[in-house]
Amino acid sequence: MDQARRSRFTFGRVLLVVSAVGLVTGLLLPSYLDPRRQPTPEIPPSPPEEAYRIYLPSGWSMVRPPSWEVILEDKADGSGGSFLFFIPPLAGSPLLKVEWSKAEPTTESEGVEVSFQGRPAQLVSEYEAPRPSFSLGSDRREANRIARHGCLRTTLIARRDDRWLSIYYRIYAASPAVPDVMWKFFETVRAPSDAAKQSF
Repeated sequence: MDQARRSRFTFGRVLLVVSAVGLVTGLLLPSYLDPRRQPTPEIPPSPPEEAYRIYLPSGWSMVRPPSWEVILEDKADGSGGSFLFFIPPLAGSPLLKVEWSKAEPTTESEGVEVSFQGRPAQLVSEYEAPRPSFSLGSDRREANRIARHGCLRTTLIARRDDRWLSIYYRIYAASPAVPDVMWKFFETVRAPSDAAKQSF
């Protein structure tokens, strides 16, 4: 009698473990097999591909990071415009924004001189390292997001023809400098004069 009771108890425990493993596998396997359910990497895993280049009527173009969304602005008079790349939802997303206009942009901090597309440019960077905490507070507010993940904000300002080009990049990560692959995306910006040269 005791032997039969022990067998049923052991069988019940095995059945419970198998059920739990099956449930977890059933929940996780579809997201593993379906790439559409996988989160988009905040830092693209591969360099820019020309197949993802986006063109505006004004002649400006840029390569979009794969799976990132884009909001476009192109002023009818050609005086300015922008590309805004992000991963939905916009709140808390890494951002890559490129703007051009005739007005010279201003920054709150003084930058360092760098080379961008073979020309001099100014780079302003602000990095906040993560401050780990054991509290279980909300991760929705920006302050909490920075504390948990860190934050890098970068502005690159360059002159292109008769326009000023500004590239803004933000990522919530322990990344004190712009990742190399993101620099490659910065470099894909083309002004209307570049497009004209390539058409010959």
